[in-house]
Amino acid sequence: MTRLGEVRTVLRASGDWQRYQAERAMPHYGGVFDWHTLEGPFVLERGGTFHLLYSGGAWIGETYGVGHATAPHPLGPFQEPQPGAAVLRSGRGLIGPGHASVTQRGDQDHLVFHAWDAAHTMRQLHVAPLSWASGRPVAVVP
Repeated sequence: MTRLGEVRTVLRASGDWQRYQAERAMPHYGGVFDWHTLEGPFVLERGGTFHLLYSGGAWIGETYGVGHATAPHPLGPFQEPQPGAAVLRSGRGLIGPGHASVTQRGDQDHLVFHAWDAAHTMRQLHVAPLSWASGRPVAVVP
């Protein structure tokens, strides 16, 4: 593949939870900026609405996790119904959980994602049931 077509921004950083580093020197962009991270996108359709799951923040911090936005079309525009890592975030033994995708078994959606081990030496794969409470996805992590 040599041509992907028009590049389209479907979501921009919207909050401090997505900040990886404050005041980072970024010579390629001509200055010092707060570095926000939005990465590992995955889009799925449920009931005529497109749901964008994406990772954001600094994986070493408490706010890193999986955010959620919705749109009527897979190319957006996407809007975040709830700010923050509302789908999944660091905590409960998970360090830097993200880069999620969704698979289904029967009628149950499952979130597949990686998280760091306690020693921060490797990422491990995890699977958690995905609840759609109030039409929003939330990972069910014990």
